[in-house]
Amino acid sequence: FACLCQWACDRAPPAMEEYEKLYRLGSGGQGKILKVRHRRTGLEYACKMILCRDNHEMNFALREIKMLMDLRHTHIIGYKDFFIHRDRYEDLYVCLVMELCEHGDLSEKIRDAKRKHVKFSEARIIKWALQMCSALKHIHGHDILHRDLKPTNVFFTAQDDVKIGDFGLSTAISATGRRTIVGTPYYFAPELMLQQKYNSKVDLWGLGIIVMELCTLKERPINSQVLNNPQVVDEIATEILRYGFSRELATVTKELLDKRPECRPTASEFLVRFASTPSDVSKGPALLPLCDLCQDRPAKFRCPSCEDEAFCELCDAQQHRAGGKRAKHQRNSLHQVEGAVLCDGCMEGPPVVRCPECDQEQYCLKCDQTRHRNPKRQGHVRHPLPGLPLPAAP
Repeated sequence: FACLCQWACDRAPPAMEEYEKLYRLGSGGQGKILKVRHRRTGLEYACKMILCRDNHEMNFALREIKMLMDLRHTHIIGYKDFFIHRDRYEDLYVCLVMELCEHGDLSEKIRDAKRKHVKFSEARIIKWALQMCSALKHIHGHDILHRDLKPTNVFFTAQDDVKIGDFGLSTAISATGRRTIVGTPYYFAPELMLQQKYNSKVDLWGLGIIVMELCTLKERPINSQVLNNPQVVDEIATEILRYGFSRELATVTKELLDKRPECRPTASEFLVRFASTPSDVSKGPALLPLCDLCQDRPAKFRCPSCEDEAFCELCDAQQHRAGGKRAKHQRNSLHQVEGAVLCDGCMEGPPVVRCPECDQEQYCLKCDQTRHRNPKRQGHVRHPLPGLPLPAAP
């Protein structure tokens, strides 16, 4: 790193002068991140200033830069420049000028979804997961590990695409595996917690944690739980299914969170697995509401008399039980209010028919057959939804 360090030092004085500091974007244990503007071009960037107490820490920071300068990918934060800077207090900083993503990170998206009691559509989750996997495949192809993949290190563009950033804990992959324990403890893979050798599968574990949180909107110490009981991933898969997501997404999340690294899919395998997933996520609802009371099950009704809160079927029955003060409240089908296209019966699959004699409710094939199996309803005339043929019973 001697030549790299000397090059950075030689050009440090003019480099800092090339940028106008606008304001601080954030700070952490490694230093701070500023929004800056290039004086000559007027272009705006993020400048990560890594505080270095000695030459050893400066070399560690420069090692990050050396690897990052070789990474060029659509879903990886782009790095433009770097230099060494001493401020007026004689503090030493290694500065990285990088692409600016002003549309938040994944942790903010998850927090916002929790606050609004809504969840992400499966198409959107898979889209982001595929983009992250594409970036991981590129990173691993350069023999680099990220080692700290988590929601706060996944950033958004204006087009709702993701970019992986913050490679401060990245490292070159050793043929015999790594042993250095770094990263965020909450997102540690089991092999990191056991201080075992590890490889690129630690990044796939991080992807599994992210997908789990996107599906369930819950944080949980899954790493320690998996070490105590490897079957806990079955509970995760069941929970994902209960939220209305596909079995394929539940299964791949379970595999990503496998205690055994060799059983987790690689980034390439994940990409192949979901290669046929439609890229157009604008069709269908982007967000699906959760019950305002239990904040767990999908909501089915909205009650204007209860401060416009939305309830799942169970909580609605409790809130509006017969004989109670709220029994006469008029509730609306949430699907009519929100415009979500889901079956009124199971609230999971898309509806294919509407039954005027069942309060205009819409049903998927399975729920339609179940509901109209009753002799009293067998004579109901159902109408296929626009653009969908009336399915024949199997």
